[in-house]
Amino acid sequence: FPVTICSDAGAGKRVEKVVKHLSCSLGRVDFRLIRCEKVRDVTTGELKDFYVPSVDLEGAPTMIVDDINCMGGTFIGLGKKLREHNCGKIMLFTSHADCVEGIQKIVENFDHYYTTNSKQNWGNFAFTFDGRFTCLPLRF
Repeated sequence: FPVTICSDAGAGKRVEKVVKHLSCSLGRVDFRLIRCEKVRDVTTGELKDFYVPSVDLEGAPTMIVDDINCMGGTFIGLGKKLREHNCGKIMLFTSHADCVEGIQKIVENFDHYYTTNSKQNWGNFAFTFDGRFTCLPLRF
């Protein structure tokens, strides 16, 4: 079953709720949650590095869960670190995507990207990503 990845401290509580909900919904208690961190230059805000706890993911698929993807920098940097830790497929789940450039960067570096149409109906765009992008409709 996929290892759930928390990309940074800000996502911690949200990701814990997702894992708890999935555990209850699927009747599984074997969810693994790994908390990662990103390092920024405090003067420029530029992403400098990413921290993944020392663990061998043993080829397990991973799913990063977060609220928003702006340009993809956090997730691409984290994805590279996860590959160094022997992960299998990498999937990203976000509730919002801000721009097509961010989506393109993720799809180029991840096995699949799931987001919603909360900001834009990405499903209506004339671009394709070889089946590696899914825009989930929100229910209102």
